[in-house]
Amino acid sequence: MKTARLAAWRHYGRQLAAHRGSLALFMLGSAVAALANLPVLWLIRHALDEAIPHRDLQAILVAGAAIMVLRLAAAAVSIAVARTAARRTRGIVAGIRVDLLKRLYALRWQDRAALDATRSQGRIVLDTERVELMTQGLFQQILPAIVPLILYVVVLGALSLRLLLALLLLAPLLRLLTWVSTKRLKRAIARFQQAFENFHLGTQRAIAMQPVARIQATEASALAAHTDRTLRLGDAGAGMVVAGIVNTQAGGLSTSLVAVITLVLGGIAVADGAMTTGALAAFFVAATQVNGALGGLIASVPLLLTGDEALLRLDELRAIGIADDDRGTVRPDLARALVLDAVSFGYPGRSLLNGASMRIEPGEVTVVAAPNGEGKSSLLELLLGLHRPAAGTVRLGEDDLAAIDLARYRAAIGVVPQHPLFFRDTIRANILYGREAVDDADLQRAVERAGLGPVLDGLPGGLDAPMGDDGKLLSGGESQRVAIARALVHAPRLLILDEPSNHLDAAALALLIDRLFTAPGRPTCLIATHDPRLLAVADAVYDLRSGVLVRRPVLRLATSS
Repeated sequence: MKTARLAAWRHYGRQLAAHRGSLALFMLGSAVAALANLPVLWLIRHALDEAIPHRDLQAILVAGAAIMVLRLAAAAVSIAVARTAARRTRGIVAGIRVDLLKRLYALRWQDRAALDATRSQGRIVLDTERVELMTQGLFQQILPAIVPLILYVVVLGALSLRLLLALLLLAPLLRLLTWVSTKRLKRAIARFQQAFENFHLGTQRAIAMQPVARIQATEASALAAHTDRTLRLGDAGAGMVVAGIVNTQAGGLSTSLVAVITLVLGGIAVADGAMTTGALAAFFVAATQVNGALGGLIASVPLLLTGDEALLRLDELRAIGIADDDRGTVRPDLARALVLDAVSFGYPGRSLLNGASMRIEPGEVTVVAAPNGEGKSSLLELLLGLHRPAAGTVRLGEDDLAAIDLARYRAAIGVVPQHPLFFRDTIRANILYGREAVDDADLQRAVERAGLGPVLDGLPGGLDAPMGDDGKLLSGGESQRVAIARALVHAPRLLILDEPSNHLDAAALALLIDRLFTAPGRPTCLIATHDPRLLAVADAVYDLRSGVLVRRPVLRLATSS
């Protein structure tokens, strides 16, 4: 655990290092504010030891005015530093959030499939928010307190070394007073964050599974489980609040103890003639500044503990899986054939391909036919460069796919997966996801080639009609045509479709065949299907049997235009 925590803080430290200029600025601002307050101590001492005993009203008024000017200057510097800190804090945490999402985008395909999306979303949203609060505490409470703390400790020693040493001797006692409460607070924060994550995941699952519970008449069981999670969260939250109050009060007691000891020992020193009244007042004000700095540090302890736990959880997310290696540099040329050469592939305990070979010629429609579960989807993912073969090669022309710039390669391909994903927005937004710069002419062309036009004609709003969560406001066939339009909107050179006839009736499929698969200027098409209607339009058909691809003779059937 200590090693994991150290790694998490190292990563956070690298984010801070990118803003080291700002850190230096904050330290400088804190020093300026602290230095602006130093003359106040001299003014207080002078007023009490000289001006007041001599009834010098003018000196008293000047001292008061000077103190206010210095305090205003210190406040202005502190506000300026705080404003800059607020902006820098957002930048640091924004960098963490972007890096986390980039890491998830880079995961190997098999690791991405095993990813707990809900838990990952919760950590990126909630735990980075906790890190942001900790960072705000760092920039607005901890760093501004360090310079004044050091500076005023030196001043205290100059005013009365004996009194300062007496306070320092009490430091272990003050540490003991807060150590137990801080440890308890840390445990309470960890329990709360775990309970909150369980509540977050359970709530999302309860909402998603509501139709299942309704159909099964198991609402009572689902509500009981959710009630238990909610109560556990409430208990954990109450425990964290109480632990925080105890920690704050422990810090307050230590501060009060310092004040009382200063008053008693300082009063004795004044009575013995070892200090003047003005020196004691200045010492007390300086001690107040030290206590204020310590108070800021103590108040930031819950934020630090919460952020520490959040950093650990974010590092766990960052450590999931392995990043894919897509560092090829060869520019892809999709005017060449895509070749599978003696490829073997599988997952632990399950072999899918055993020396499989096939050739996809440019401009042709190639079909891979096999029952469900034979590995058609994995074969398509291999051809997309999302998996690496265990043996054999995948080539584009003579170039191994591993040597190709896969970002450029995939950008030239349109893909319709077996289970397309949609988000809660309009049909237009779902088609243009990631390609918002596509113009209206290309969008309309994709809509027509996908056979989506008749669907839009029947929907209020057309392209701007809502799809609902995961496309639930549309039928399966309507959603399938939206997915096909999304794959076509950037005019791909190669179109890969996994069971594209899913949910399409005869009329819809006939329209798709007419406008896409048999139309002039079509892209190269690779289709995984066992639908005879699509087999009929193929230029080449491969059967996937026991991990081997076998090309079958193509029997052309007449199709209507």
